[in-house]
Amino acid sequence: SKTYKGEGYNELLFEDAPGQEQLNLHAQRDMNTVVLNDRTTQVGNNHREKIGEEQHIEVHQNRQKNVGGVERQKIGQNKIEYVKGDYQHFSNLETLLSSAEGDIIFETAGGKITITQDGQILMLAKKIIINGEIVKINCGQSLQTVDVGELLYNQSQKKNAWLAFQYFDSNLQPLPHLKYTATFETGEKREGQLDNNGYVYIDNPPSDIIQLEIRNNTQVKWESMFNYLDKILVKGVNNVDR
Repeated sequence: SKTYKGEGYNELLFEDAPGQEQLNLHAQRDMNTVVLNDRTTQVGNNHREKIGEEQHIEVHQNRQKNVGGVERQKIGQNKIEYVKGDYQHFSNLETLLSSAEGDIIFETAGGKITITQDGQILMLAKKIIINGEIVKINCGQSLQTVDVGELLYNQSQKKNAWLAFQYFDSNLQPLPHLKYTATFETGEKREGQLDNNGYVYIDNPPSDIIQLEIRNNTQVKWESMFNYLDKILVKGVNNVDR
């Protein structure tokens, strides 16, 4: 039907010619569909939708989507998600989170980790725990500066406080007799030299270490000292086999 006193038309077309069957529905302006119960749409081949402006979808209960192949999203501007409950992501293989130009931020009420676009990793929290049998830190070339925060620092009631670390090359071979400078929270600095096995022990440090400098072009590995802690608590610092 042609639009009354205007341009355009509404159309409902049926074509039944063999090989050309089609149902064509054309609305010159608005189209409203109301379904009081269920609605089912089944497409045997491809399904395409093109929306010139905005799309709003409102689901009062659950929504489920199953994709048998690959799903891709391309968003021209921002994407914002609000989740009132838990948010979970499961991946059987690799998960990649990449930001080409901006920072990547992980934040909770008690802490924050920021990977900046200029190559820094910033960790803000009341307490940071790194727990591993071996922790490797590669500090690059020349003078090496490691912000270690609380480096294997132990204070047990009236026991003597101590800290220790071991230094390795890229082949995990101990590097002995290297000179180091340790800077503490109090501002005090202590200099020394690693022993034959690449270890250094500092008894009764004034506070936690905030900076460690080692003058060598190698790779660093922090050795777990918890076994030494057990020995010290039982025998005392001076009786530990070093």
